[in-house]
Amino acid sequence: MNKIIHGVVLALFGAACCFVSSILRLPIMAARGRPLPAFTNFCMAVGPYLLLGLGIAATAVT
Repeated sequence: MNKIIHGVVLALFGAACCFVSSILRLPIMAARGRPLPAFTNFCMAVGPYLLLGLGIAATAVT
């Protein structure tokens, strides 16, 4: 039972990471030729590493 619950939590966390990843791609789709602000560029550059770190942390905790 414990492993099933951990699997469900990990699946929901993975879905949340996919949602965050799509949110990080949203400015590229909305800009269309206009330059993006510096903080937006920073967040989009750090995004994949942040998601990878969150995934590793979730795996380590479970």
